[in-house]
Amino acid sequence: MGTQRRAHVRIVRDVLKYHFDKGYSQRRIATVSRISRKAVSRIIQTHYDLDLGWPIPSDLTDQVLDEKFNPHRSANKAASNPIDYIYIDEEMRKPGATLATLHNEWQEGNPDDHQYDYSTFCKKYRLWKKSQKLSMRSESRYGEAAYVDYSGVRVEVTDAQTGEVRKAEIFVGVLSGSQYAFVEATWTQRLIDFLSSHVNMFEFFEGVPQCVVPDNLKSAVTRTIRHDPVINESYLQMCRHYGTAPWPARPGKPRTSPMWR
Repeated sequence: MGTQRRAHVRIVRDVLKYHFDKGYSQRRIATVSRISRKAVSRIIQTHYDLDLGWPIPSDLTDQVLDEKFNPHRSANKAASNPIDYIYIDEEMRKPGATLATLHNEWQEGNPDDHQYDYSTFCKKYRLWKKSQKLSMRSESRYGEAAYVDYSGVRVEVTDAQTGEVRKAEIFVGVLSGSQYAFVEATWTQRLIDFLSSHVNMFEFFEGVPQCVVPDNLKSAVTRTIRHDPVINESYLQMCRHYGTAPWPARPGKPRTSPMWR
């Protein structure tokens, strides 16, 4: 399998992990994974259409997953006319609506060999409903997120032997809910110091939060296109290694800014 195809499979696995294990919204998954929201929606939709379950069975190799989730794969039968869960959910809110009626309506728009029976149709809809409830979980639970930034105040440090005075940056990490804080002095805000402070913070907390929220620091976010930040590749790899996800604070959105301000 080529490098591009391996990268595609890694994105698929990451998207599904963020969706099922962490309950992230599709917008949030798109930002973390650095792909479009449409691509996130397609991956999640394909997973439900293929009825793979979660976690993904261990016997499904990267090769098999690539073939199943490749957007250009012509053999993707279930995706020929996927179930429109949002439409079904809206219709079910109307008086007198039933899943049986909606199932019949969906069947009429599908070729005979691409249909789901009624029980499978209902099962897929229930799974989708469950995933939506997970996506709506509060993002401010105790310890779920770590808000990280530099304090903005540089502290003078004097070398006891030479008398040389240098100024140090103050890195601060605060856990959501409890506001339990980690503070560390580093010489710079450069990437190597920024990543090292994260590692030390995780060790101090004796655990890793579900996400880290940097305040659009250059070490974490290379640039921001409208409201969508582009995350530094090294920072993204560090987060992936520790099983967490970066979630940069949006410019002009105080709710996602660090808590100590």
